[in-house]
Parts: sequence; structure tokens; C-alpha cells
Amino acid sequence: MKNEHTHPNRICWIDAARVIAILLVMQAHTPLSGLFNHDSEGGAVALFFLLSGFFAQRGTFTAVLQRLGCLLPFYIIWVTYGLLVMNHGFNFSLSMYWDTLLHGSSNGMWFILYLIYFTIIGGVALQIPLILRICISVALIAYGAYQGIAENVIHPCMNIYYGLGVYLLGQLAHRIKPSEWKHYLFPSHTTMRWTPACILIIILLLSALNANPIPSWLLIWVSSWAILGTAVAIDATAPTFGTALARLGESVVFVYAIHMATLRMMISAYLRFTGTMPSYMVSAAFILLLFVAASWFYFTIRGKWAVTDLFLFARWRKSTK
Repeated sequence: MKNEHTHPNRICWIDAARVIAILLVMQAHTPLSGLFNHDSEGGAVALFFLLSGFFAQRGTFTAVLQRLGCLLPFYIIWVTYGLLVMNHGFNFSLSMYWDTLLHGSSNGMWFILYLIYFTIIGGVALQIPLILRICISVALIAYGAYQGIAENVIHPCMNIYYGLGVYLLGQLAHRIKPSEWKHYLFPSHTTMRWTPACILIIILLLSALNANPIPSWLLIWVSSWAILGTAVAIDATAPTFGTALARLGESVVFVYAIHMATLRMMISAYLRFTGTMPSYMVSAAFILLLFVAASWFYFTIRGKWAVTDLFLFARWRKSTK
């Protein structure tokens, strides 16, 4: 397909899927979470874990250290900011700080902490036989789903075993070319092309009605498939729009890095001036405004700096252009 790549190292429809996924994650951190339950967010998080594993294929010690060098500084800065600023330093202590670093913060950085762990484990996993990796991945997903149900987690990917299984599955998926994903997983006929998008809309509607008929551990796979399928349909039907959406997909990591703190400040300011929480429409406007502004800021920086890592939190270097 002509619109397969935004540039040689990026896959257009996967970047477009990232945009859809980050918008679903962002809505979970606004009053919109009262409209849609966390099943929709769970599919987006599962997709991010899957893609993280997919693009983390080098298991050498140097490659693992490089990825950790991208993740650890940001995670430490965010945890420090969360404890000192967002919590106003309430009951701050070194023991609490250390415990938060090891077990994740309440400010949404559990995802980054999991990626740190998964990067280390995934680097080791790449050295073991393929059939054993498949068995480990399936076992982790099954156990994580069971434990997540027992612990009543918000969505299964918040269980570290389930998330690790999805990450390792992403590493296995790298053996299949993305073009083959499209061929085997998504309808290509014109009349059926938008089926995944319709299913995604149905999931969101059922989520709003709190009437999803299938368990969340299964629903997140349907949601992830629907997100990717929607991106494929956009790329095939409207290549120009798909390319623009994919271009925005390059900023998703940066948007994720700043979205929670920024949304909290926006909601807090709205509450201070109006005395009420933002409505669903206002919350949606906040999400779109933040995404557009953050992407603009990212590409403004990109004019002088270049990203060396395409999915994990980026390390910056001076551009050679």
C-alpha cells in the first residue's frame, strides 16, 4: 500500500492506532471516566504493551540498558513530582519515596514501572527458545487474568503478570510482518473494512451503559483489535488523513508523559473558576485541546531535536539535519 509508512522506520496505521489509543487512555483521567468504564482504556493499554514488546526486539545488554536509560529518568522525575507537588509533600518520607519507586505511584506511572520491569525480563526472554516463550506468554496471560478477576483490578493489564504476558506476546508477534497482520486479522473488502470501527463504537456505547456482555479480560483483546482495525480502515479509505493521524502518532509518548498532570491542572482550574466539575463535553474538549497543543509543542521541539527511540520514552540528541 502506498501509505504504508510515514517514513522508512514508521508504520502509518500503527502510529494512527496509537493516536486512538492515547485518546482512550486520556479520557480515563477526566470526568469522562464516569461515562465510559475502564474496559475501553484497558484495550488501549493492552495495545501499548503489545506494541512495546513488538518494537523491543534487541535483547543485548547494551540495548536493554539503552531502553532503561530512556525510562528510568522520566519515571524517577515523575514520582518525585507526584509526591512533592501533586500531593503537596503530604507525609513525605524517604521510606515512602522508595516504596513508591519500587511499587508504582498512584499518579498513573504504574505503566512506566511495568515497562521498566518488562524491558529487563523481555531482554532475558529473547534468549530462550521460541516454544518456551510462547508457553510462558500464554501462562502469564491466563494466570494474570485469573488473579486480576480475584483481585478485582480496574482492567486486566493492571495485573503485572497479564501485562508481562501481553508484552512477551508482542515480542512473538514481531515474527509476523505488519502487512501480514492486516491481511489475516482485518477485513480488506470495502463493505467490511469499517467493521472494527463499528465494533469499537459498540464497545464504547455498552461501556457507557455499563452493559458489556463479555468479561473484561476478553474484551480488551477485542478492543485492541478494533483500535488497530479502525486505524487500518482509515489508512485504506482516507490515506491523506491517515498519514496526518500517523504523523501525530509520533507524539504519543510525549503526550502520555505530560497528559495526567496537565489534565489535572486544567480540571482544577475549571473547578476553581466555575465551582463545578467539567461536563463530558468540556472534558472531551480538554482532551482534544491538550493533545493538539502537546503535539504542536512536540513537533516544535522536533524541529531542533530528533527522537532516537520510536515507542519507549525518548532520549534526545541533536539532529544531524
